Amino acid sequence: MEENTTLEAPDELKKLEITAESASFEGPIPPPSILAKYEDIEPGLAAKIFAMAESEANHRHKIEQGVLEANRRTAGFNSLSEIIGSVFGFLIGIVSIAAGTFLAINGKEGAGSFIGSAGVIGLVAVFVMGRQKSKDSSEKEH
Repeated sequence: MEENTTLEAPDELKKLEITAESASFEGPIPPPSILAKYEDIEPGLAAKIFAMAESEANHRHKIEQGVLEANRRTAGFNSLSEIIGSVFGFLIGIVSIAAGTFLAINGKEGAGSFIGSAGVIGLVAVFVMGRQKSKDSSEKEH
């Protein structure tokens, strides 16, 4: 003989409601509803939070200004040194080719070939090595 027994829960246990609430915000200053709760905990705390956020923003701006200024100075120096290097390199190349040509025309073909070739080879080597060095340094930055 089988007997089925059903247990009934009291009415107050039949309805179970669970509520979960979550809040989040971005930035240094909480939303007004949360800020008011801070103020309820300790009067003046909201003003301290605003002062802290303002101080942090000022600090961040000073650091960013310093970085921008340093980048400006570095970029200007590199550009100037690159221009000067290119001008002097061009002048050395022209002088060595001209000297080699002059010597070759005046019967010193061996010396003229050597000086002209050495000047051109030296410039090419410096150019290639300079490109490689700048490529390596830019890869290190990224």
